[in-house]
Amino acid sequence: MSRTGRLFELLITLNTKHRFTAQELANEFSVSKRTILRDLQLLSEMGVPLFSSPGPNGGYTLIKKQKLPTISLTPEEATGLLLSYQLLEDGPFKQENISTITKIRSSMSIEMLQKIETLQDRLAIDSPNRSFKNHYLKELLQASLDKKHLQIEYESRSGYSIRTIFPYGLVLSNGLWYSPAFCYKRKKNVPFRVDRIISLKIQHDFSEPIPRDMTIAQWLNQTDTLSKELTLRASLTKKGCKMLDPHPIGEWIQVTPNGTGVMKEQFRESDIPFIGGLFLSLGTEILIEEPAELIQFVREKALKVVSQYSKI
Repeated sequence: MSRTGRLFELLITLNTKHRFTAQELANEFSVSKRTILRDLQLLSEMGVPLFSSPGPNGGYTLIKKQKLPTISLTPEEATGLLLSYQLLEDGPFKQENISTITKIRSSMSIEMLQKIETLQDRLAIDSPNRSFKNHYLKELLQASLDKKHLQIEYESRSGYSIRTIFPYGLVLSNGLWYSPAFCYKRKKNVPFRVDRIISLKIQHDFSEPIPRDMTIAQWLNQTDTLSKELTLRASLTKKGCKMLDPHPIGEWIQVTPNGTGVMKEQFRESDIPFIGGLFLSLGTEILIEEPAELIQFVREKALKVVSQYSKI
């Protein structure tokens, strides 16, 4: 059993016992007394109201007056809630998420937990599994709340640099965390990938004027507003339709009676790198008719690929 799973089961057990010792729990969960003591300490830090008394007749008691309140949820509601926390498993509130899920599950009956497990056996979130480490999520979020400037060491695709930034918050996109911020080096708003930040510190004596602060929603809206709108027209083979269908823009495909497809949709110029890279992977299964900017992007990328293999 994983530690998280053991914590869930431990909380359920504690709610049914009047008094218990660490050794009793260790025997029940088939772990060492030291492991149980660490688990009890973690639960206490999460806010579980435990009282310990020393001595031969000592032990632990869950303070009933502060017993966790009962939450009235259906199995479907509880499953949806647990899955939503799973989406932010590697987010800025990782420890708090575990604490919240632990408290919710501890208030449920065994029957309710069994129903939830049955539902979870039939549900899953297939989000990208990223191995990147996001070390500074909490610091970036706190700096955005406190309106602080930060100096970061950053490793981008173009190389290493030291930047002074004014962060606006955090965004999770396609399994990657970004911190939209004003970059004083580039004199513009830039989304920084959090896993590429090597180090971070607050700039207490930074004298340049603070840019206009904005919420994440405002930043996303501004990004869309500043980008020109283009019209996409393309045709796809049967195979191309199947290849593109699982992707977010697969819903743009209008399938014809013979199984081929056409696309006619408005999109932002800033999305050309994403859409162009996706279309390039389809090879000859798609033909882009417009816009010219997208055609040029795909052509240049294709020529680079051909050039890379021309000398082999």
